[in-house]
Amino acid sequence: MKLQLDAFGQYKNYVHIGQAIILFLAWALTIAVLTKPGDNDGRVGWYFGLCWLTIPILIYLTMVPMWSRARRFANVYAFAALDMISVILWLSAWASTASYVAQGKSEGNAENKDQNKSGCDNFKYGSAGRCQLSTGITILGVFIMLAFIATSWFSFRALMEYKRTGIAPNNGLDNDRKYDFQAQTQGDFDTTMHNNSFDEANAAERQDRQSHSYGGGSGPGRYDGSDDDDAYAPIHQRDPSDMHAQEPLSPLGPQPTAPYGPNSYGTGGGFQDQPTGYGGVGGYR
Repeated sequence: MKLQLDAFGQYKNYVHIGQAIILFLAWALTIAVLTKPGDNDGRVGWYFGLCWLTIPILIYLTMVPMWSRARRFANVYAFAALDMISVILWLSAWASTASYVAQGKSEGNAENKDQNKSGCDNFKYGSAGRCQLSTGITILGVFIMLAFIATSWFSFRALMEYKRTGIAPNNGLDNDRKYDFQAQTQGDFDTTMHNNSFDEANAAERQDRQSHSYGGGSGPGRYDGSDDDDAYAPIHQRDPSDMHAQEPLSPLGPQPTAPYGPNSYGTGGGFQDQPTGYGGVGGYR
């Protein structure tokens, strides 16, 4: 998935794209220099080899910040280091070809005493066309180095921002941060309070119902507390009004007839009705 870069990240990528175009021209002209008749040495070979070495560097600096799956390889220190190393390498590359051209001209002028010829016409290591092509790749090398100086400024700016805030640039602009370690662990160490929109909505609803309850009245908007009570009530709850008193069962049988009434001793099968009244002074009647 392609990620959205901030303004400085986009400017840096534009510079790298321009570098890629110039690099392709320098690579093609270097091949032309090598195929021209004349003497070659390690200075031209170093320039040509650096053209190949710069290709993976540009791919890393350009593609890694743009794609979510490659974001795991992103490192602000690596970006700054590669940009600065590339500046040094391309400084040595164009300086090598410049010395190659200057030495060929000086030695050719020393050997050729013709006053009508100067510069590339007296180039010792080949034809005038070879000298001109070598001059061209030297100029292109200067532009590539200057472009790396510009991208180094962007990289060091991002590095300083990371050291100051602890957050790498462009991390807050991507929607898919699945492969970003910093994005996965950032919330674990965050001590700031976050507002929960769901809790806010529930709190507003409860406040509205309480205001209707305190204000009196009736209707669908009046809050009487029954909703909250029902929400936490047991599933098989029975109301006390639904529970009817039952007559105790007799120990002599399953019939619901109460054996403990006034006449129960006579029907129990062993007890008789005994008088309990007072018979007077004469004794029993």
